[in-house]
Amino acid sequence: MRRMLAAVGLLAMVLAVPGLASAAGHAQAVVAQEPQSSEVAPVEAGDDYPEPWRSAAQDSLVDSWGYYNRECTSFVAWALHSRNGYEMPRAIGNANNWDNYFSSHGVTVNSTPAVGAIAQTDAGVAGHVAWVSSVGSGTVTVEEYNYSVTGRYGTRTVPTSSFRYIHVKDLGSPTPPPPASTSSVAAGRNGDGRLELFAVHRNGRMFNNFQRRASAGPWAGWGSLGGSFTTSVTLATNKDGRLEAFAVGPDRLIYNNYQRHPGGTWNGWNTAAAGSSFKARAVTAATNKDGRLEIFAVGLDGAVYNKWQTRPGAGPWSAWNRLGGTFRPSLAVTRNRDGRLEVFAVGTDRYVYNNYQRTAGGAWQGWSNSASGRTFRARAVAATTNKDGRVEIFAVDLNNRVENNYQRRAGGGGWQGWGVLPGGRFAAAITAARNNDGRLEIFALTPEGRVLNNYQRTAGGTWSGWTANAAGDPFRAKTP
Repeated sequence: MRRMLAAVGLLAMVLAVPGLASAAGHAQAVVAQEPQSSEVAPVEAGDDYPEPWRSAAQDSLVDSWGYYNRECTSFVAWALHSRNGYEMPRAIGNANNWDNYFSSHGVTVNSTPAVGAIAQTDAGVAGHVAWVSSVGSGTVTVEEYNYSVTGRYGTRTVPTSSFRYIHVKDLGSPTPPPPASTSSVAAGRNGDGRLELFAVHRNGRMFNNFQRRASAGPWAGWGSLGGSFTTSVTLATNKDGRLEAFAVGPDRLIYNNYQRHPGGTWNGWNTAAAGSSFKARAVTAATNKDGRLEIFAVGLDGAVYNKWQTRPGAGPWSAWNRLGGTFRPSLAVTRNRDGRLEVFAVGTDRYVYNNYQRTAGGAWQGWSNSASGRTFRARAVAATTNKDGRVEIFAVDLNNRVENNYQRRAGGGGWQGWGVLPGGRFAAAITAARNNDGRLEIFALTPEGRVLNNYQRTAGGTWSGWTANAAGDPFRAKTP
């Protein structure tokens, strides 16, 4: 985890293959010898360390920056290149030299972590470096290679005092995340009826997983869609059946990504829908009755804003419109049977507020507690619509349980009242969708980032109970 090629002797090194340094002079160039692993490193969720370095035996290749493969220094050099857009100077020494090197070259080195910073310590034979993926209240989560001297990828959440931090080109602020957030997991339905699940991995990148056939398992397994995100993602379906994802980046801009054709490959992340000036704390999206997507966001001022496609499936998008209120970064939207969108959001007082279109695609009624009432308080909220048209909302309560509430009849007629769905303790991250056969399915994160699901046994019926059969292990999502 701590070894690299010494600067001595590297002046004569040439690149035999683009992106791969020659291993000539390997023996005499090695410093701080440590045990090495000859076994192939397994690919784990979040591990984007590239081939051929990842599969080759540890220390058998030299990377583009002059470090032996599957060492901590090589992984961090790769992470800075691929995620931060920063190129490491070649062969600057062992990990325990990095703080002195960067400090002497005018780079800030301190005890304050930030997403994208280098976490560095002098501990051990030659020190250790890792890449900061998230910052909590008094803790930091890092990604690293070779921490246990096995040449493998791993993540750890440790006290911030465990490292010093080198700020070459940070991706985010060291400010701790807000106390509650919209969901870092989102579910949507493809044009052919298969559910698809998106989740922000604890390393900040987006992953997706989908049913192999509509309304049933098995699930395909997690795959990376890249990017760097906070704990806010949502999915909506275009009129032509293409899914579109929206997510908040560390810069607080809203990025979108869409399928090129229904159920197909993804186009890539950009800010074409939301623009490059509006900044948000949370985002959700739904499809209007006429097929136009509409996105809703909690702005930095706490108010809810909305924006919509001016024609189904395509731009240009409208300007942002302010719907007001003061909210925590948790909101959800669904469509009533008559086509009217309805938004639910958690207020700063923890009550769940709702606002709905008076007519499909029309003006908004204004915020009230008419759905949730003035007794129930929540940390996060999700919403979807039953097969018979009744809206159902789900929330993580202040005791970390999931509760649900639903309309007694479609489009109105009062709400049933909140009830606990037994089992589990959850973080402030929940999402809901409807299977092709009409059964609702909800997904929620445990405090340690496991994705659990629970589904109706029949459309509108009783619930199966919490399992991990959709998301599986060892995937771990970022929790608020």
